[in-house]
Amino acid sequence: MSGDLFGLEREAERNALTAVLGALDRGTPSVVTISGAPGLGQLDLLRWIARLASGQGVRVLWARATPAEHALRYGVLAQLLTPVVPGVRDLLAGPDQLPGLAELLRAARTRPTMVIVEDGQWLDPASSAWLQALMRRLPGTRIALLASSGGTCGDCGSVTSLAASGQVNAVEMLLSPLSARGVADAVELVCGERGDDEFCAAALAATGGNPLLLQEVLGRFRDTGGSPDAAGVPRLRAIGESALGDYATRVLDGLSEEAVSVLRAVAVCGEVLDFPLVCRLAGEPGLHESRIRSIIASSGLAVETRAAGERLRVRAPVVAARVLESMPVAERAELHARAAELAYRADVRDTDVARILLRAGPIGARWVVHLLRRSFAAALRDGEDCQAIAYLNRALDEPLEPLARARLNFELASVQAARVPVASDRRLSELATTPGREFAGLRLRAVDAKLSRGDSHWARRVAAEAVLAEHESEKDGMLALYWMSEQTRQDDGEPMVPEMPSLPDHPLDTAQAGARAWQLAASANDLQATRVLARRALRREDARPLLVMPRLSACRALFLTDDLEEAEVQLNALLADVQRDHLRAGTARVLTARAELSMRTGRNDVAERDLAAAERALPLSSWHPNIASYPISLQICIDVQYGRLDRARRLLDRARPAEGAFSAYFMFAKGLLSLAEGRPVDALDMFRECGRRLLRQHIVNPGLLPWRSVASGAAAALGHIKEAQQLSLEEWTLAEKWGAPSALGWAEMGFSRLSGEHRVGRAREALRVLRGFRLSPVYTLALLEVAAAELDDGDPAEVPPLLAEASALATIHRSHWLTTRLRELSERVGSGPPGPVSPIWTSLSEPERKVAVMVARGRVNGEIAETLSVTKRTVERRLSCVYRKLGISGREELGALVRSMEGF
Repeated sequence: MSGDLFGLEREAERNALTAVLGALDRGTPSVVTISGAPGLGQLDLLRWIARLASGQGVRVLWARATPAEHALRYGVLAQLLTPVVPGVRDLLAGPDQLPGLAELLRAARTRPTMVIVEDGQWLDPASSAWLQALMRRLPGTRIALLASSGGTCGDCGSVTSLAASGQVNAVEMLLSPLSARGVADAVELVCGERGDDEFCAAALAATGGNPLLLQEVLGRFRDTGGSPDAAGVPRLRAIGESALGDYATRVLDGLSEEAVSVLRAVAVCGEVLDFPLVCRLAGEPGLHESRIRSIIASSGLAVETRAAGERLRVRAPVVAARVLESMPVAERAELHARAAELAYRADVRDTDVARILLRAGPIGARWVVHLLRRSFAAALRDGEDCQAIAYLNRALDEPLEPLARARLNFELASVQAARVPVASDRRLSELATTPGREFAGLRLRAVDAKLSRGDSHWARRVAAEAVLAEHESEKDGMLALYWMSEQTRQDDGEPMVPEMPSLPDHPLDTAQAGARAWQLAASANDLQATRVLARRALRREDARPLLVMPRLSACRALFLTDDLEEAEVQLNALLADVQRDHLRAGTARVLTARAELSMRTGRNDVAERDLAAAERALPLSSWHPNIASYPISLQICIDVQYGRLDRARRLLDRARPAEGAFSAYFMFAKGLLSLAEGRPVDALDMFRECGRRLLRQHIVNPGLLPWRSVASGAAAALGHIKEAQQLSLEEWTLAEKWGAPSALGWAEMGFSRLSGEHRVGRAREALRVLRGFRLSPVYTLALLEVAAAELDDGDPAEVPPLLAEASALATIHRSHWLTTRLRELSERVGSGPPGPVSPIWTSLSEPERKVAVMVARGRVNGEIAETLSVTKRTVERRLSCVYRKLGISGREELGALVRSMEGF
């Protein structure tokens, strides 16, 4: 060890050794044992006192015990006696039971003698017995016996008895690692400057305060440049891990085979099994548990766990790796297998057993797969996807029936979609083509899973092949999936497939009903039939495999029929199902669809939460390019509404939309951003492109994206009146044919702007149609459209009530565009924007305002909870806060107060 670190926190030990030297000078013998983990400074202390003693005329005899000479009789004794006993080797080979002892005692009478034994744990039995005999003869001599060990010193009973007699000065030193203060001092000594707290804490954690290891780590850090601050912590940790591994290798070379065997067992399962069970796992016959525990604990490679004092664990993963790396692979796997079985029988936690199983070979017991699946589910709940994937991969190493193996492969692929989508696709592709009637349900689910992630090209081809294979029992389901993938195909350049049968007009199969419902909704044909088919698709059939996309398509069809509450209930049920089955792609798709639904009902805050949850379930990088722009587009629309244009621009850079229906969302969002930035030319181009992409997918329903209305507004602003009229008329015609109030309201609003003297009437008709959507931003927009029409018509008296109601709703929606439009109209009326007459209203949080407005509109708590996607208890809590802040006592007062403040 560097002399710089030798003195750190060793003042007491040096003082004790100085006292031993003083006692020797006075004729009092001493016995000193210095123990502790390797590297704590035993050798430095011995060298220091040896130099001091030699300088004072004391004879110093030094010997070092080594593992190589542990079996050599009198190996240490030969080193000790050579300076004072001529011909010592011949003497040691003779019949004398204590050779040279008398000669040493005689030599000590003429000159004080210090006998030093380094690494006493490796004493050969004969030398150990000889030293014990010397200890018994120490009273009355001028001899100091010092012994060090890289661990405990073994049996010190004789030292204790000599101390009790008062005839011998007996000292036992157990060296400790450096404290946090000592480590900080070491950092300053080695690095030449004081380290900050984070760096010093990292140094302590990396080295455990071991001076030898600390010197090595800090020296390497200093030599590679850098200051001891927080920025250097990652490099320090890397150096510390490497140095700790080298330290472990050196210590292992000095341990007995018995200790190494037990330490290997500790590395495998010491943290979860009590030490007696660990020793049983090691399989060493005649093992002395307390002795071997002491040796291992003192090696510096293992520490006691805080939770259970009966247990040991290795200090770090790198130590475990060094402890186990010398074992043959098969032996290492077999050790882990035995450890897992022992831990399972000892009722150790599933996750702890599972971690052991990851390194074990196949066991063949039924409990293994069940335990790994439970651990897989627990890891997913804790957000440890990679660990969960590892558990299922390990389960597949066990002998399994073909169907059970296929189910595990599907479950694994469903989670891999979020982290390693390429591996997921490979597994799903294999499952989709696995022959056999018993695999029919899994083949369907495999195609559905890849379609959920957006791979419509692959799903279309595989589904077509399955439909044409007449013997396949899943033909109806595959036909549904084929037509769903056909709806999102990218371009006409995709490989052709044979002509496929059409879906029945009124299918009884639930999957086909979902696909057909979306076909009708997309083409704006027969709203009532769409609703019936969507509900048929959403019937629960527990005996059938869970297919996500048909049910999701049915929910989205209900969006367009304006059955929004029903759609939300069904989306929530579908979400529970996909989360139960760990379908990551399906979970992300359902959450994103629910976000779109929330946006339609003016709950952008809820939508943002769902979009964030969707990205947690399936990171954006794992979405297939066909649909990756879908969630980004929704977030851009929200950002534009909130006026967060900079963030919206940044999101544009994340999207690389492919051709197809979902890329139309991106074009629509990009158009809204262009409008918000005052670029109507670019906006019109984006809306035209949005429409082109939708029409290529045969999606004409204006309720999905009102691109014609907003494009009409942009065209009118640019003076393209004929194009604006054509777009508005087309949207109105389609909306009237479809019959959904929300689509018709949008169309009426767009048409009203170009209706000349009939503008007010058409705007009020739009408002009448949208009365059932009063909490939707579309209704607020209609209020503003009527107000603008009245102002343009020269009738400002009708405007204030409209603006008052719009103001209350704008407070809920927090839409930048609505607020800006409201301000413009208020200025035209000649007053500021209408707002709450009481400043107390501003003390309510946004969630509280929403509850207050809905209560004023006569909604009950259950409806409010469902609308806001919260519990009834949450609604009650928020309502209590509203009552307290507004100083009222009930719903009637609240309704009257809100209506008086907001004008509705």
